Amino acid sequence: MPSAKARRRRPTVGPAELSRIKRRLATALVRLGLEYRHDVFVVEDLLHDSKRTRKLTARQAADLWNRSLAAEPARGHGLALYMHFPYCRSRCLYCINPSEPVGDARRARRYLEDSRREIEFFAPSFEGRPFDLWGVGGGTPSLLDAEGLRRWLEPAARSFSFGERAMRTIEFNPISTDRAKLKAARSLGFNRVSFGVQSLNARVLRSVNRGYQDPAMVDRAIRWARGLGFEPQKAWYFAAPGHEVRLGDDDGSASTLGLGWHSGSHVFGNAMYVREAEAFDPDQPLYNCSTLSAKEEMGRYILYQLELRPRLDYARFRRCFGLDPLDAFPVEISALRRAGKIRTDEDGFDFLPMGSAERVFYVAFFFLDTIAAMPDGRHGAS
Repeated sequence: MPSAKARRRRPTVGPAELSRIKRRLATALVRLGLEYRHDVFVVEDLLHDSKRTRKLTARQAADLWNRSLAAEPARGHGLALYMHFPYCRSRCLYCINPSEPVGDARRARRYLEDSRREIEFFAPSFEGRPFDLWGVGGGTPSLLDAEGLRRWLEPAARSFSFGERAMRTIEFNPISTDRAKLKAARSLGFNRVSFGVQSLNARVLRSVNRGYQDPAMVDRAIRWARGLGFEPQKAWYFAAPGHEVRLGDDDGSASTLGLGWHSGSHVFGNAMYVREAEAFDPDQPLYNCSTLSAKEEMGRYILYQLELRPRLDYARFRRCFGLDPLDAFPVEISALRRAGKIRTDEDGFDFLPMGSAERVFYVAFFFLDTIAAMPDGRHGAS
């Protein structure tokens, strides 16, 4: 912990400087296309999309992973695997995840074969490196029948290794859920299922293009899940015994390998990239990649912590980065304190904004340097 003398040297943001920061940030976020109704994680996506980026082939991505995993410190960081199914029966108006109506069923079948090739390509880079988290989402993975789910997910279960207590989560929509699909997921080791219920109010559901859902189908999906050993844990999450929901499994400090069209990957301390090409070809520029500075990585970690808790623990931050957050973000933390949006003590600080608009705005303080480096608000690919 820094000495009291060192702490006294940290800058203090006065009212005039706070006003300048808030005006500059508000202008930049509008240029970035931010909608305050969105989740704070949208800040991360917008910054990635708006930074200067480069194209990456799968071979280059694999090389990035090989170098990163070889250089990872002994204390290490967690590993997460995310597989994206990019199709839905229809778009819900609130959804910010990349997906589109599936249309021709042959397109989905081609996607499964494409996924198998991508898994086989990346698997050697992760040999002997168990994943702590396996997330399957979309889109709507439960659009696939039980055999389709097995065809899609078995190659990953076979090609990658997972820790003994790894969380394996799959998303199901109640309307496309049946017992056979849930049983297929359980047979592949999935120990948590997330039902995207959103609301039980028929008027609300109709207003967001989800009027097909009714309480009966939700109740039926829950009964099937319970019958296979899943128990309710949080909201519409159901977990197998011994695998309760643990907030922080993906706390921003893990590296994430994303597989599938529209999936995002995070190579901790190095870069983020998103697959923009629908078809997998290891020699083609499939991904849009942006590098991460040390401060951006720390800001990303704080974003995740504040969304999950919302409290930043100084000791956890120091273990992850070897640096005190008060030294990493002296201006930002001083400005948030001046604005009355954090409450500090000797062990950490609590994040105090109320409502999504305030949360999105004030969490962006931790990306002031990144936003300041974007004078036109949107650089695009280099």
